[in-house]
Amino acid sequence: MVFRSSAVLGSANARAPQFTAGVIDDARARRRRRGLLVSVAVACAGVAAGLVAAPSGTPRTPTAAPPRLLAASTVLSGAPYLGVACHPANVTACDRVGLEVSLLRPAVSVSATIAGLPLSLDTGNAAPFRAPDQRVSTVFVGYLHTGIVTRLHVVRGGGPLGYWAPSPTNSPSPAVVLRIDYGAGRIVVTRLNVALQAGWG
Repeated sequence: MVFRSSAVLGSANARAPQFTAGVIDDARARRRRRGLLVSVAVACAGVAAGLVAAPSGTPRTPTAAPPRLLAASTVLSGAPYLGVACHPANVTACDRVGLEVSLLRPAVSVSATIAGLPLSLDTGNAAPFRAPDQRVSTVFVGYLHTGIVTRLHVVRGGGPLGYWAPSPTNSPSPAVVLRIDYGAGRIVVTRLNVALQAGWG
């Protein structure tokens, strides 16, 4: 009787490790499955975040090229004309100058600075001065109240109209910077000194 019970007990003890090992293996398998699911979820989240941050097929805005600095002789067909734009000629009372620029190639727009003061030039102002054989988009004119006395340092004569008689010691040549836009991101900058003339014409 006692011997039979010991045998049964021994048999039960022998089976117990087998049951325990099976439970451990199942638990390990479940952990591996959970780990795999978590890894897949993290990978999917990363892909989704990447799609939100950089959508496929989104066009990139092209970066405009910086303006090119060129010699005036490579872009201008002649010397610019800078004159006092008051009436009658040689009068400086209106404190205004005009700038005419003729280009070798047609441009979309032209802007400038005279002694550091900005102005825009256009083809409409150039109509009275454009030669019959000149293309519309190659001649640009602009006007500027520039400070003929205070900024260009013209010494004018007496009287209310302030007549100015140019002379070797009284003829300023201010620095002129031209910015020429040919379109499609092609922009050229050129710098030169232009002598101020008494009459605009």
